[in-house]
Amino acid sequence: MAFKGIGVTHYLILLCGMLVISALPAAAQDSHQTTTTRRTTPTTNYGKATSTRTVENGKEIEFDGTINKVDGDVIGVVDSEGAETPVLLQPSTRIRSAGKHKFMHVVPTGSGHGEDKSALLVGLPVRVEGRGNCSGQLVAESIKYRCDPCGCARMTAQVLGEQARLADELAETTELASTAAKGARAAQEAADRAQNTANKAESTATAAQATAMAAQARISAIDDFELKDSLTVNFKAGSAVLSDEAKAKLDEFASKTASAKGYVIEIAGYASKEGTLSRNELLSARRADAVMDYLVGTGKVPIRRLTTPYSGGISNPIADNSTPEGREQNRRAEVKMLVSKGLSSSETVAARQP
Repeated sequence: MAFKGIGVTHYLILLCGMLVISALPAAAQDSHQTTTTRRTTPTTNYGKATSTRTVENGKEIEFDGTINKVDGDVIGVVDSEGAETPVLLQPSTRIRSAGKHKFMHVVPTGSGHGEDKSALLVGLPVRVEGRGNCSGQLVAESIKYRCDPCGCARMTAQVLGEQARLADELAETTELASTAAKGARAAQEAADRAQNTANKAESTATAAQATAMAAQARISAIDDFELKDSLTVNFKAGSAVLSDEAKAKLDEFASKTASAKGYVIEIAGYASKEGTLSRNELLSARRADAVMDYLVGTGKVPIRRLTTPYSGGISNPIADNSTPEGREQNRRAEVKMLVSKGLSSSETVAARQP
């Protein structure tokens, strides 16, 4: 059966892995050695790197290794000693299979690697030949690879194991946030229906998986805050009394919270270097309290939305304390509205019905 969105190369690799997996029990019966065909947790790292190798500019080298990662036109290849070499693919790079397990045609020099570079997957044994560039990368002139049946089987097991791990992780995290629980349950139900119904379309399973990933992303972002809005109000020397201008700024700031979700207000008071250190500590605390009292006292912001005010004293100046203008800017209170990325998301998390 042809899988939607999967290239011929990837399909043949997966088919190779499935055939090898299905043949392993029979092979084990003919051998006196005990062969492990399953792992409790699938291997997730092929050719784990212990160091990084840079290639001298202009130096020509050839080595064998295993693809450890793929990032666009740059792949990481780890040799037998654990050194990872960054390999740069170019349109002129020749990519071809080697040995008896050939399944890709040879790409001639200058024709570009095109879709054929999709054959370079993590875990694939390769032989790389090329020259170093000024960035320490190896510019590949030729890459030969072999479809190792055991490697294909491991990659197939890795994909299946990773899907199972994600499903287990989703089941464990559905109780962490009530805002995403409904979407997570709907996604799990959709996955169960797809699993128990043999004739469901592949597109339905793909939609259910995407929904589950969206729900998980929202759960993870609940305690991740980002700055939504901020303002600074200034005070006269030795004073913690809000001016009419400061109150107007606070009114406008508070009005923006009416439509906000999952937010908290953070307040910090500061002072210039005039006076003693202890007096400035007390003065900065009074300025932070004045802002908090105004926001809560006018009924514009619920008290549960405010964090404990911070008294910064003369720390964190924003201007030069040696000038009157600078000291005026440092006599201030900073007000910030922080919003939870998870709770404020307007994206609807719902399972797609088959």
